[in-house]
Amino acid sequence: MTALIIIGAIILLFAFLLHATVNAEIKYYGGKLDFKVTYLFLTLFPLKIKEKKEKKKKSKRKKDISADNTEKIQTETPPEASSEEKNSPEELDEETKELLSGGEKKKKASSKDRLSDAKKKLEQLKIIWGFCKDPLIKLFGGVYIDDLVVDFKICGEDACQAAVNYGKVSAIFYNALNVVRTMFPMSVRTVDIVCDFDGKESVYDGECAVKLRLGTAVGALLVVLLGYIKNMNDINNAGAAEVDSDKEKAKA
Repeated sequence: MTALIIIGAIILLFAFLLHATVNAEIKYYGGKLDFKVTYLFLTLFPLKIKEKKEKKKKSKRKKDISADNTEKIQTETPPEASSEEKNSPEELDEETKELLSGGEKKKKASSKDRLSDAKKKLEQLKIIWGFCKDPLIKLFGGVYIDDLVVDFKICGEDACQAAVNYGKVSAIFYNALNVVRTMFPMSVRTVDIVCDFDGKESVYDGECAVKLRLGTAVGALLVVLLGYIKNMNDINNAGAAEVDSDKEKAKA
């Protein structure tokens, strides 16, 4: 009886964890981006700006190392080549011809190898897309955009330019908003796009919260992994027949 209670408690715990949502808060005010990801009471990803002191120290070390290397190079004198080691002009001409012919052959071979690699990658992408399409659709369907706030102030060099910019920004934004609404469920708090005739610089402020259930993400990931395991041989052997036929044509 106690074992069944423990198993039931574990199942309930996993169900609660998978049902909980991962929240991403995105804020952009005054040209600064603030990005934060939370899950339950845990902060998974705060966006922290690294201090510039470490970069300065690394740059100083690199400068010191480069200065030491230049001093060593200047102190060392290159050995002069002896007259016996110098080749004749005829020998140099033959060597240059051989090098040029070999370089052309290598270029042709490398171009053929690149084409075969590109064909192989395209075939692999087709196979991967075949088993990733459905879980990705479910994953995007589980994303929810909440509390969208938009506060734009559109300016220009003069009143006419400000009005033109206002029209362009409004058209682009509302069309993009309609496209996003067809892809994701969304709730909008406020959208305020104003034409500021007296301002000098446009202001683009806004924020939103993106929510996704952990179970949806885990389920999509598991389906993709299972599909990759099932199609592993096909992915590895993708485009092999075409590559072999290209090699036979090249030999012929």
